[in-house]
Amino acid sequence: MSLAATLFSIVLLDSCEPPVKGPSAISVESGPSFTLRGEAQLARFTVYAPLNGTKIANPYDPSSAIWEIQGPKPHVFGSGIEIEGLQLIYAGIPRGYTQTVPNAPQVTPQLASGKIYSFEGCSTLSGCLFGYFYVDKAGDVAAVDVPSCFVSPTGHGVIRIDCETHSPFHEPADLEKYSREHRRACAFTPTATVAPTVECEPGKAD
Repeated sequence: MSLAATLFSIVLLDSCEPPVKGPSAISVESGPSFTLRGEAQLARFTVYAPLNGTKIANPYDPSSAIWEIQGPKPHVFGSGIEIEGLQLIYAGIPRGYTQTVPNAPQVTPQLASGKIYSFEGCSTLSGCLFGYFYVDKAGDVAAVDVPSCFVSPTGHGVIRIDCETHSPFHEPADLEKYSREHRRACAFTPTATVAPTVECEPGKAD
């Protein structure tokens, strides 16, 4: 095969591959419930809880998952429910989906107050988007920002650090105050999941 033909074959193969895209926005409402926007179909949705005495969940720790649903063919584009306009309710299982955490017959745990949970939604195009929400003493839910970064030191798993100083991240002593100060008034988006600096309307993407 000539070089030109080989290059043409590579371009043709690449053009057949769908781009890697995840949800373009996820809003958090009471319940909690989650409203998604974007392309493709929902492959997986997970909620993570704080572990080992911590107050803020780590979305990069699979062992901290307390609820997860998965589509019929999570790695196949075109399989599952369209992301655009999809609303998920915590512990609810959409038709055609399977709850993978917790395993049956275990019951999905209630969310404890005074903690910040994390969630992650992934599409059949292999893109994911995560965010955080706080559950107050009355059981009300509010989306919050947690300005932090994650690194993966050898043998230490994935840990949270301060994005500016690169020093270990220290959880706030007063989580209720922290959540008020970092309350998010709009949807989480791929460019604003760490430290958004713009104001936006409730439920709208930046």
